[in-house]
Amino acid sequence: MKWISVIDKAPAKDEVVLAFTNIGDIIIAIYSDKWREVVSYVDFRDEIEGCGIFVSHWMPLPQSPEVK
Repeated sequence: MKWISVIDKAPAKDEVVLAFTNIGDIIIAIYSDKWREVVSYVDFRDEIEGCGIFVSHWMPLPQSPEVK
């Protein structure tokens, strides 16, 4: 998988993705009208842009490993 620039394409609404930020962090995030960091499946942090952090690139989450 390759990183996709937010300038070129946005993820589908409410899709959970890996996101690369302007400070070099890779986070699990969701985008609806704003980027939000996923803390758990039921808890989302407030918009990350309010902290001076911006998403520059994103990619779909990889498939889960096969567990035997």
